[in-house]
Amino acid sequence: MIKIAFVYFYYPYVLNCPPYGILSLAAYMKEKFQDKIEIKLFDVLPGADIRQAIEAFSPDLIGISSFTFSISRAYELADYFMTKRGIKVILGGLHASLYPQESLRHADYVVRGEGERGLVELFSGIMKDNSYHPRIINSEPIADLDTLPSLPWGLVDKIFYTTTSDHALKNLGIKKGCKHVELMTSRWCNYKCAYCYNSGFEHGARYFSAERVIADIRYLLEEWQVDYIGFVDDDFLSSQPRLSSICGLIKKHKLKFQWFCHAHVNSVNPDTLRMIKDSGCDFVAYGFESGSPKILNFLKGKSVSVVKNAKAAKMTNKAGLRVFGYIMMGTPTETIIDLFRTILFVLFNHIDIVATNKTTAYPGSELWKYCIDNRIFNWENDKFEKPFQYIYLNRKYIPAVFFEFIWFIYIKALLPVKQLCQKADSNIRILVLNSRDFFRKACRLFLGI
Repeated sequence: MIKIAFVYFYYPYVLNCPPYGILSLAAYMKEKFQDKIEIKLFDVLPGADIRQAIEAFSPDLIGISSFTFSISRAYELADYFMTKRGIKVILGGLHASLYPQESLRHADYVVRGEGERGLVELFSGIMKDNSYHPRIINSEPIADLDTLPSLPWGLVDKIFYTTTSDHALKNLGIKKGCKHVELMTSRWCNYKCAYCYNSGFEHGARYFSAERVIADIRYLLEEWQVDYIGFVDDDFLSSQPRLSSICGLIKKHKLKFQWFCHAHVNSVNPDTLRMIKDSGCDFVAYGFESGSPKILNFLKGKSVSVVKNAKAAKMTNKAGLRVFGYIMMGTPTETIIDLFRTILFVLFNHIDIVATNKTTAYPGSELWKYCIDNRIFNWENDKFEKPFQYIYLNRKYIPAVFFEFIWFIYIKALLPVKQLCQKADSNIRILVLNSRDFFRKACRLFLGI
C-alpha cells in the first residue's frame, strides 16, 4: 500500500473554510485506486507542527496545494521533504498552475489546473515507472461535477471547521456558540474581474446539482450538527433553475438552518431574494468594489454599474436580508474624486457589513498584467519564494502617505459612525412598528372590535 500525504496551507481569513480542492482529490484518488493507497490530509492549522506530523505518517508521496500568499511556506516544506527526506513531492493549486516552471524547482512534479484527472494520470505513471515523465501535467477539468465522488469529510478536523472565528462573531452577526461551516457547490465563475485569479483562466462556472448540494447539506446538519452554512461560491445565485430546486428541496425536507451566500448583482431580483429569504438566507455578499463608475469599469468591466450596485443593496434590504459589501481602495488610476465617490457610496447605501480592502494585484490576474505593463512594479518570478507582500498600486494619482491618511479616517471614524447610525435607524424603525401595532390594538380594544 502506498501512503499519500495531502497538504493544505490554512489561510486565517474571516471564516474557516474546509479545503474542498484537496478533499475532492482525495476522494477521486481513493475511488480510482481503492485499497492500493492510504491517504491522510494535513491542513496546516494554527499551532500545528506540520513536519513532525507528516514524518510520523511516513508517506511515499506528498501533494501540496497552495495559493500565492502561502507559496513560500509551501516551497520550504517541499524542499525539506524532497531534498532531506527523499520523498517525491507534487505541487498543485492556483500558483503552481500559473507558474509551473518556478514551482518545478521545488518539486518532482507539478499538476496544473483542477487536479483530479492529472493526479490519477501521474500516479498511474509512477506506479509503472518510478521516474515518470513528463514532470508538468496539464489536468483537464471535469465537466459534470456530479460524477465526482462524495467528499471524505472524515479527513478534516470538524471541530476546527465548525468553530466560529472571533472576526465572524464580531462582524457577521453569527451568534456565539453557533456551529457553522462553509460549503462550495460550484467551480469557477462566469465573470472576468480584473483583480481575480479567474481572469487568467478560460473556464466558465460549473455546478453540482441541487440534489448533490442537498445531500451535502443534510450530511453537515446531521453528522456535524451545524446550524449555519456559508455558501462560498463566487456567485451562488447565478443558476436560477438550480437555485429554485435547492430552495424547494430545503423546504421539502424541512431542513432548518441559516445561511449566507456570495452573489453578483446581475443575479438578483425581488423574487429571487424573497425565495432565498424564505429558505433561511441571512445575508447576501456582493462585490460592490467602488462607487466610481470609472474604477468599477476598470475592475469589473461593463457587466455592472454603480447604479446596479445601489439597486441590489436596496432590493436585498427590502427583502429582509442583510447586505454584505466588499469594497476596494487604492486601485490604479483612482483619483481623490474616485476615492470620495466610493466613500460616499458606502456611507449612503444600506450596507450592513462593509469589508474594505486595499486593492492587491495577484499573479495571473488582468490587474497583475496591467501593473507589469505600466511599470507599477517589476516583479521577478523568484521573488515569489519570499513572503508575498502588499504593494500600493496608485502612487501616480494619490501619494501613499495621503492614501493611508484617508484610509485611517475612513476605517477608524467614518465606518463606525455609519454602523452606529444604521443600528440606531434600525432600532427606531422597530420602535415605530411596535408603537403602531400597540396603538392599533389599543384602538380595537377601546372600540370593541
